[in-house]
Amino acid sequence: MPRRHALRPRPRPRRRPATPPGGHRTSLGLNTRDPERKFQHGRALPSLARIARTLQDDGTRPDPLLALTTFNLAIGNTDAHAKNISVLRHADGTVRLAPAYDVSMHLHHPHASRVFAMDVAGERDMDALTGEHLVAEGASWGLPRRRAHRVVSQTLEALADALVAVDRSAHPRRRPARVAHRGAAHAGPAAKLPDA
Repeated sequence: MPRRHALRPRPRPRRRPATPPGGHRTSLGLNTRDPERKFQHGRALPSLARIARTLQDDGTRPDPLLALTTFNLAIGNTDAHAKNISVLRHADGTVRLAPAYDVSMHLHHPHASRVFAMDVAGERDMDALTGEHLVAEGASWGLPRRRAHRVVSQTLEALADALVAVDRSAHPRRRPARVAHRGAAHAGPAAKLPDA
């Protein structure tokens, strides 16, 4: 490694733009000083529709967002809030949904909230959400219902196939009855998916 000459001035670090009053803001314009603001809970923002519009405004299909939302609901990830969904902006100006991150199953815990972080077609109660809600949410973004249905169906089928491929002997169950019951509650969207 080359040695730095003692008299040579060090490069100045780049200055970041000033932080707006009230804290940092996300790409959705949310003030992150309030930790609860990342959850929709009936408010206009943040919303899945706004994230879908961000993708669409830059010429990207929102299908992956619907697939991610379907996956999060199917596994019981109640913490899929606005800060856990990101959009990547490339140098050429194109955007795409970032790979999934901070994804975990929460409903296996007996004291877990049964409220999804974002509204799906106006619903956020995990026990009430169905495949129809997912299709309706996608349709509200402008997706044709048939395409929204296909995205939801294919996501649930891929998840079911992946679960079949799991080596159960490498992951022994500690409480089979509880796991089966909680899992059944969230196989619901697949069972309740309407015909296209």
